[in-house]
Amino acid sequence: TLIGSSLVQIVSQPCSLGVKQVELFTARYADYDPAWGVAVRTTVGAPRGWRHWPLEHIRRVTPYGLLHIGNRDEFAERYIGRLERAGAQAIEQRLEAITDQHAGRPLWLCCFDDLSKPGAWCHRTLLGEWLEEKLGVEVIEINKPSQSAQLRLSDTTSFQRGNRD
Repeated sequence: TLIGSSLVQIVSQPCSLGVKQVELFTARYADYDPAWGVAVRTTVGAPRGWRHWPLEHIRRVTPYGLLHIGNRDEFAERYIGRLERAGAQAIEQRLEAITDQHAGRPLWLCCFDDLSKPGAWCHRTLLGEWLEEKLGVEVIEINKPSQSAQLRLSDTTSFQRGNRD
């Protein structure tokens, strides 16, 4: 699957959650390709007309009741507080359960927001940063590539990071 105008391969080192290996990415629904792995809904609502089943859901990371907050700092404080109350271990266990259900395929934590614009932010980036800090995992954000970047699924169905040759 190719997106954009030139090639950058993205490699995710499998992340160790407990004793399991889970590859984690974040992206918006519109940029997600089912060949990349399993979409995981982190949003209050599911995308209309979704055709890329399965669409897993992690309720503990969903920003219920926070969508009206336009101030990034206030939103971040309340959302991170919610993640802390849910607990890293509970979220880790849910991620492991989803990856187990799908033969270890990479997990794509999805929402609706387009982060390709300067200054754009959303809860999925906060979630990715929190997971990195709390679980010691790498979570790669994939925006719809612009100018010189694109994604390609490698022959081994894992992503590889490299420079354009």
